[in-house]
Amino acid sequence: MSDPAVGAGVTHPPDARPAAGTGSPAPVPVLTLLRRPGWIWGLVAVVALAALFVFLGRWQFGRHEGKVVRNTKIDADYAAAAVPLGDLLASPATALPPAVVWRPVRVSGQYEPASTVLVRNRPLDGEYGYEVVVPLRRCWSTGAGSPTAAPAPRRTRCRRRRAGR
Repeated sequence: MSDPAVGAGVTHPPDARPAAGTGSPAPVPVLTLLRRPGWIWGLVAVVALAALFVFLGRWQFGRHEGKVVRNTKIDADYAAAAVPLGDLLASPATALPPAVVWRPVRVSGQYEPASTVLVRNRPLDGEYGYEVVVPLRRCWSTGAGSPTAAPAPRRTRCRRRRAGR
């Protein structure tokens, strides 16, 4: 037979001993249970983790938005017409302005096959292989219209390249 006092608002001390002959402790009200230090620290930890996850979610979304803006700029620069490199740089020592980093350029010069470098594990159309990098020796005008010491160009290529790579 069930005890009518159980669950009827009757409170028992938290260290209540099992009722004689029943083998189970007397029930503890929920609010008394939640006021124990272990439960309070657990609640604090859950609230702190929830706040941390909200912060990290906002951070991750901000990074995504930054990448979308950057990729839009790169796509717009790739679609632009190629211009001579001399129009973007005043001299070989000049740093490339950030506004034109992905801009296609037209350069002319002579390839230096003796300085060829193979770059491993470069993907192309879903397959990995080697990328063959052959330096191109260019000539720059020194302002008086005379080029610096470099042989006459043999080819002209349009190449997309990011500065520093």
